[in-house]
Amino acid sequence: MPHARPRNAALAQLSLATAFGCRSMARALLIAAPCLLAAAPLHAAISWDGEGESQWWFDPVNWSRDQDTGGPFLPPSQGVPPTATDTQINGVGPAPQTVGASVLFDPASDPFFPLAAGRPFADGFGPQIINQLYISRNTVNHNTLTINGDLEARSNVIIGRSGSTAEAQNLGMVIQTGGTVRVPTNTLDLGQREASGWGNGTYDYRGGILEVQQLGGSQGIRLSAGSATNGTGGKGRFIMHNPTTPGYVRTFDFTMASDGNSGDGVTTGVATVPASGSVQVMSPT
Repeated sequence: MPHARPRNAALAQLSLATAFGCRSMARALLIAAPCLLAAAPLHAAISWDGEGESQWWFDPVNWSRDQDTGGPFLPPSQGVPPTATDTQINGVGPAPQTVGASVLFDPASDPFFPLAAGRPFADGFGPQIINQLYISRNTVNHNTLTINGDLEARSNVIIGRSGSTAEAQNLGMVIQTGGTVRVPTNTLDLGQREASGWGNGTYDYRGGILEVQQLGGSQGIRLSAGSATNGTGGKGRFIMHNPTTPGYVRTFDFTMASDGNSGDGVTTGVATVPASGSVQVMSPT
């Protein structure tokens, strides 16, 4: 396992906090970071369709590439030879998906997990190592991923990416109950924005380990970020519980509603952090 690069650790105790379009709320958390969203590579995704009629992540029938040549594939795979693409959870059924999805990532309980290692994967990836992860992109659905096991994302993670309008608000949610979730070198975004509208994202930490950018990068966890091109993201929410079992949350940075392009403080540019526990913010030297 690679060693984390040296950093000066600063423990930030998070109490209930709400930021409305502010640019300097992060200073109270000893953090400051730019808000530019790195563009994802342009390629076809592997998307949840729920055709396996269950919540199980490791059932390939629940994913859009189960009938592709060389498959069936599990995230993050596609193609021959297999390449790593982005994993998306936007709804259930064929397009246009109008019903939200509820997905369970739980290797210890999933009856399909024993077969997962035999599926095709690109070098460096596997059943529990994915590339990008996007939840609620270009949709108004409410989609939830519950994680109770080890999962690593090698690229950016965006919970609540895009698709909301003033008339219909989407929601992407992750509920972590256990396991170790790592995003070693990229950002974890809650509530972002694309040309199709803004997204609303929630990360509900209840147990386990969450580590963001422990090996590289500079922006960590971002709530309601955005860009000059697309505007300000929607509502970002990080719920920090105090677990009864050992666990922690560590991030290189933690920024809240730091994009000042078009947030209105009502539907966009809003960040909230209800907390009964603490987050370790690993500030640079």
